[in-house]
Amino acid sequence: MINKLQTLLEEWNHQQIRYALIRNYEFLLDAHEPPGFDLDIVVAEEDYLRIESVLISHGFIKYPQQFSLRHQGFGKYFPQSQKKIGLDIQVGGIHWNDIPYLAAEQVLPRRVFREFFYTLSEEDELVMYICHSLLGKRYFKEKYKQKITELLQKDTNIVNVQKNLTTIFNQPISQRLITAIQLGDFSALEKKSYRYATYYVIKNKKNIFQFIKLSVRWFWQKGLLRNYPLIS
Repeated sequence: MINKLQTLLEEWNHQQIRYALIRNYEFLLDAHEPPGFDLDIVVAEEDYLRIESVLISHGFIKYPQQFSLRHQGFGKYFPQSQKKIGLDIQVGGIHWNDIPYLAAEQVLPRRVFREFFYTLSEEDELVMYICHSLLGKRYFKEKYKQKITELLQKDTNIVNVQKNLTTIFNQPISQRLITAIQLGDFSALEKKSYRYATYYVIKNKKNIFQFIKLSVRWFWQKGLLRNYPLIS
């Protein structure tokens, strides 16, 4: 399975597709790591159709579009490994649903090459784990706590990380986030995760508009709006 995934990723490299693996790629670097079920990937919007074409040519199935339009899922079952691997392709940036917190043009020029594929830089990876946990999960998985701690112990430029978090949220929140993770006090952030997520939405009119559209699509997909003739 890993050899086939390597061939796929090397084809992306050969075609100079601008992408980066975001999460759950550890098993590609360490044979002792159990394979994840999903790989999260960011791709430049202009390169999405090429990445889709390569995936389909390698036997991946394109999943039906969900309520989030900036995420596209693909999957393939590997009989020899008895594993199904899903790919979540995030188009044009790293998103909380349809709301981007790190743009592709921001992170892809800083991406890092690891053996046979690209990942985020350590700074962008740290920002991603913080925002993904606060906005998407509302809690910090043990795996992500470990990842954040490991990144803090490296030569990660905390000043740049804080600048990015300030852009995403604001300066006081950014400072609280950095202080808490440096102390390992993740529970303090989890208690305020809904507050941070709410602030992230309302700080920007475009975010509010995207959130409303996403919510309507979610309710429609769940069949909760189809009895309303003015909406249907």
